[in-house]
Amino acid sequence: MDSDDFVADNYCEAMFLLAKELNADLVECGYNECRSGKSKANLRCLKDEVLNKAEFTDKIFKAQIVNGTESVVVWGKLYLRDIILNNIEDYGQCPLEDYYFNMQYYRLVERYAYVSQRLYNYNITDNSLSRSFNKNTYFVLKEVQPRKEMILKSSGLFSDEIKEECAFWYCRYTENYLKNSPKVFDENQLFYEIIKDEELCKQANIIRDKNKFASYIAGGRYRSAYYYVRRGAVLSSVKRCVKRIIRR
Repeated sequence: MDSDDFVADNYCEAMFLLAKELNADLVECGYNECRSGKSKANLRCLKDEVLNKAEFTDKIFKAQIVNGTESVVVWGKLYLRDIILNNIEDYGQCPLEDYYFNMQYYRLVERYAYVSQRLYNYNITDNSLSRSFNKNTYFVLKEVQPRKEMILKSSGLFSDEIKEECAFWYCRYTENYLKNSPKVFDENQLFYEIIKDEELCKQANIIRDKNKFASYIAGGRYRSAYYYVRRGAVLSSVKRCVKRIIRR
C-alpha cells in the first residue's frame, strides 16, 4: 500500500473471505483514482469474477505481463504468503518492482477472484517518486527482460506471437520513458546509450516493419530516432499542460 493511499473499512475482510471461500491464490478489488479532491472509479468488471488458470493467463497475465496493455501494481490485491515465501526469488528494484514481483507470482496462480467493490483509493500526485525522472529506469528494464523470457519459456508461453508482443512492450516502454523524461535530452550521452543498446536493438529488430520507433533503432537511424522521440516529448508535454489546466 502506498503511503498516501487509503482503503475502505472492509478492504482486508472482503478479500480475505472471498479468498477463503473460493480457495483463490490471488484476489483483486476495484479502486478509485483520486486526484485534486476528485475521484474516478476503476473496475475490471461490474460484477465479481472467478477465473481458472487458463482464463487468468489469457485475460490478465498476457495483458499485464506479456504485452503491457494494462498496468500492473501490487496494491489492491491479496496474495498468498506461502507462494511468496517459497517462490519469489527477487523483489526487483524501482521503478519496475511491481511488474517484476507480479511476473513471478502470476505464473503460479491457479485460481483468481475479483471483488467488484471499490475498496482501494489510489492517490495520484504529479510529483510522486514513480513520476520522477530516474536515469536507471531503462537499465532496470534491460535486466528484467531476460528474466521475463525465462519465465515465459518455463510457462510454455514463448511462441513467435508472444515474442512479438514482448518486443512491442519493450520498445513501447522505452519510447514512452524517453518521451516523458525531458531531462534525458539534457544528457545526450544517456539518450544515445539507450537507443544504441544491444537489447533494444534486438527487440526492435523483431518488429522493425510494424513500429516506427523500432524501425529507426533496428535500421541504425539513431538521429532520426532522436528527432522522432523529441517531437513526441513536446506533444506529451503540451498534453500534460492542457490536462492540468482542465483539472483546475
